[in-house]
Amino acid sequence: MQQAYHMHNLYQCQCIELTVYCLHQTAANSVTGIALWPRLLLSDDVEINSRHFPDGGHQKSHWQTVLPIMSTEPVAVKGGDQIDVSFEFNVGEEVTKPSTYKISGNVISV
Repeated sequence: MQQAYHMHNLYQCQCIELTVYCLHQTAANSVTGIALWPRLLLSDDVEINSRHFPDGGHQKSHWQTVLPIMSTEPVAVKGGDQIDVSFEFNVGEEVTKPSTYKISGNVISV
C-alpha cells in the first residue's frame, strides 16, 4: 500500500512538472500589451496610487489593472529580450475633453 501511494504521488508530481513545463513553453513566449496601474497626482502634496510607489509592490486597492493591447497579434519574445516602450500622454486644457494617450513599443532581441 505504501509503495502504491508513493507511486501515485510521484506520478502527480511528474504531471504537475509536465503541465508547468508545457505552460511555460506556450505562455512565456509572446507579448500583446503592458500592465499599468493608475497613479493620480492631484497636487504637489496629494497623490493616489493603486500600487505601492515607486516599486510596484502590492497594496489594497479597488482599482483594476489597466492592460492596453499594443498589438493585434502576439509578438514573439524569448528569454533575455527587452521591450522598449514609449508613452505619449496629452491632458487637454478643458476638463470636458478627455485626455489622450499613445503607447508604442519594440522588442529588442539580445
